[in-house]
Amino acid sequence: LARNIFLLNTFRGEDSAGMLDYSPEIKDKLTLYWQSEAHPFTFIKNTFDLQCNSRWKKDQPKILAVHCRAATQGKIKKKNAHPFSHKHICGMHNGTITKKFKHTDEYATDSEALYRNINDYGLEEALNEEEGFTSAWALTYVDKINYTLNLIRNDKRPLYWTVADANSMIVWASEDWMLRETIKRFW
Repeated sequence: LARNIFLLNTFRGEDSAGMLDYSPEIKDKLTLYWQSEAHPFTFIKNTFDLQCNSRWKKDQPKILAVHCRAATQGKIKKKNAHPFSHKHICGMHNGTITKKFKHTDEYATDSEALYRNINDYGLEEALNEEEGFTSAWALTYVDKINYTLNLIRNDKRPLYWTVADANSMIVWASEDWMLRETIKRFW
């Protein structure tokens, strides 16, 4: 299922790829994440499939999130691939923030600065700072202190989710057709 969503996400961006997996019951490894400047297909073959075939057989993550980047700010390199992790926040951003805000001068991407601000100041303050501009954002992040998955967007970016099976699996994507096609295939 996750692999199929990942493959479909390549339609949204081909500049780099990354993923996070989260298992709150494993206290020493709350979140693992991978970033790569490689094309998403290469990342899927060399990293995603390797993790699925080894570590995940014995330790299934509770949350798995994948991201395919379309670079709007910052060069295409590993450090600029999503997800971004700052202390207790690890997440991915779809969109572009068009104004300068706290910490933007410290990072090559608006996304990494945004996640730094969410970590340091909380979601409300981080988003209020860019409110009222033409910024577009859909955010997915794990809060490792509160043990939560957070999905939030403004009216300029889509974000769709559904409960996909009897085990209450939540599946989300930037495009509704990605969910429809994946669910048709698996359920």
